[in-house]
Amino acid sequence: MSGELLPTTSKRTSAKSKPWIRAKSAGKTARSSSWTGALTSNVIRLFVYYLIYLSIWKCPPGAELSEESPCLCSPLHKTFDLVSPHVSPIHEKFAEYAHPYVDSAKPYVEKVRPYVQKGVDSGVGAYNAYVQPPVSKAAAKAHSVVIAPYQEKVFELHDKHVQPLVNRAHQFHADKVAPLIEQSYKGSKNVYSSYVIPTYEKVHPHVSKAHGAVKEHVWPRLSDAHGKFSELVILYFELVKNWFADAVQPKVKSVYQDAVEPQINKIYDRVAPNRGDSESDETVVAETTEITASASAAGSTAVNSETGSGVVRQKLESLAAVINDGAAAASEAVAAGIGAATANVAGVVSADDTASAGSSARKASEKHKKIVSISEELAKWKEIVDKTSLEAFATFLDDIEQEKHVLVEEARGEFTTLLQKLSQYENEAYKELSALVQRIDDEQEEGQAVDEEVSTGLVQSEFRRHADLIRTGAMAVRERSEKLAADVLQKTEEVRSITVDILDEFAEVTLHELGRKMVSINSLSATQSTSSAQDSDSIPNWKDWKEFRSLKDRLYSSRQDIVDHEVNMADVNKMLREAQETANLLAKESAQLLSGLRSKADFGFQQRLSRRAESDEQLDFDETPVDAEIYDELEEDEEPTTITQTIYETYTQVTSELLPESTERSEIEPTDISGVEEVVEPTEISDLEEIVEATETEDAAEPEETAEAADEVANEASDEATNETADDAEVSEQAVQPVLVNAPELDNVETKKEPVHDDL
Repeated sequence: MSGELLPTTSKRTSAKSKPWIRAKSAGKTARSSSWTGALTSNVIRLFVYYLIYLSIWKCPPGAELSEESPCLCSPLHKTFDLVSPHVSPIHEKFAEYAHPYVDSAKPYVEKVRPYVQKGVDSGVGAYNAYVQPPVSKAAAKAHSVVIAPYQEKVFELHDKHVQPLVNRAHQFHADKVAPLIEQSYKGSKNVYSSYVIPTYEKVHPHVSKAHGAVKEHVWPRLSDAHGKFSELVILYFELVKNWFADAVQPKVKSVYQDAVEPQINKIYDRVAPNRGDSESDETVVAETTEITASASAAGSTAVNSETGSGVVRQKLESLAAVINDGAAAASEAVAAGIGAATANVAGVVSADDTASAGSSARKASEKHKKIVSISEELAKWKEIVDKTSLEAFATFLDDIEQEKHVLVEEARGEFTTLLQKLSQYENEAYKELSALVQRIDDEQEEGQAVDEEVSTGLVQSEFRRHADLIRTGAMAVRERSEKLAADVLQKTEEVRSITVDILDEFAEVTLHELGRKMVSINSLSATQSTSSAQDSDSIPNWKDWKEFRSLKDRLYSSRQDIVDHEVNMADVNKMLREAQETANLLAKESAQLLSGLRSKADFGFQQRLSRRAESDEQLDFDETPVDAEIYDELEEDEEPTTITQTIYETYTQVTSELLPESTERSEIEPTDISGVEEVVEPTEISDLEEIVEATETEDAAEPEETAEAADEVANEASDEATNETADDAEVSEQAVQPVLVNAPELDNVETKKEPVHDDL
């Protein structure tokens, strides 16, 4: 995402799998779970076998444990100690019955024991000789490779997180809890020794006498009274039970059968007179959607006023549908003499009228099964599909905008915090580096000693440290921008996937229901011997199937519109661009400030170098040999003076060549301050001084040769200083230059408009 953090559009690449594919994934999950269960059972089985092996051969009950014993032997022995009190009585009881049989078998066991013992000894010897060493080595290696690293990590986590809490708990117990416990113990001990024991000693004789008297005189009488009272309660309970069964229950039953049950049956017959024909009344009319709103309301009102059961609601809905069919069914019901028509279809009818109307409606529906026009059904479903598609697309857009708003608002605060930190890094860098450079400037005052702590290495490291902080802050803004772009893409695709899945479910249900109705009507019309013109018009024809295909294409088109919709990311791109441009400006401003401070530091170190050069010049001319002999007659022979001046001129030339080069480099590379440090290295000056001393002591050396040697040494020192300065310049420039966070090129996104769905 270096060039373009966020694409201009986001499309759904694939639709969700169908139910049979989800069934396959469920099968894979079941297989994986069965594999996990098998693995777990095998591990548990091996663990049980290992415990049995330890219990019999390695650490049986009663055996002494040593350091070489397996780690599970100690828990096994503790388990044996806990279980033995419960097992020992059973074992002893069993031994009483089994002892004769055991005694009879002992002679045979004694005969076989030497052979068995021999085999066991040989097996143990073979195990100890051949199996135990490699097993021990493998176990030790596995422990060192597998368990030891995790054990060390666990110990580190324990020492870091758990042990401080334990120490705090112990400290809290020692400081707060222990004094309270000690105080409570002393108080309770004082109360016990001062009050409880004396009171007990005084009361105990009297309580003992009272207990003996109650046990001797009162308790026998209470036992007799309790027995007699229990017998009376049981007797009277049986009498009341028999009286209720003989006198009360028959009267209640007769009253219910004579007065209550006839009324209930009458009400039930009036509300649901044809409850036995519920299965035979299911026709194509019950499957259609031709019931009007008023008839449905009337049926629901009647159901709620009577019983509210599902069977009654179904009967009344079929009744309302038949009544709504028209005057034909009503007139035939009147001619047949079955009952009067309902007074008002949408109102509440009386119980008698409802029962008669239900009987007539049932007979009329059996004689005239109305086949609903499939064209009207298709038109109705087309309206439903159009409305649902529009609602799905609008909801999809609203959900995407809501998700983008949540992510943008969440990232806005984080961007603000990151930019504030970047600005804070810039201010701190300017303050600290300004103070450091000021210390270099303060050394330039006359009469003040040079602070050797403020070296070029120190200044260079400080510049690099602050440059790294600024670079880190800018990269944090860039990383947060990439995360925001990825989150927006992920959320929009999730919303798109959910919307498409719901629309797929709606299309599947719609097409299945409508196709089933068309096939049912076609098969029903084929089985009828005679049919009216209206019924023949209601039979699905080729045009209706074309409309069905058009409806199916409309559903798929709505789904594809959502899949291919290009999400507008202009608001997200605007935030990304603003945040990254702000970070770029802060980084560039920081680079300019660091460049200015670096130039100032270079100038200060150049002034320090100039002062050192002047002091070296004074030393060279002031230290004249005391015992020097000067011959006036040989004024033209001034070889030592000429050599010294030549060397000094060479040194001055080298210094003058280095200083302008460092100044030019300071203008090009704003972070290079290492060149000055290389120029003022004491090795160069000491080399020149050694050359001077060697030249003055050598009387036989020629002036021209000595001057050429000094020039070569000075040129080599200049080349080394220039190369080292260039290398340090590259490192310094790379360290200080901040990484700019490039804003994504998303102009084409802002110019795009959302597609207008005229067909919706």
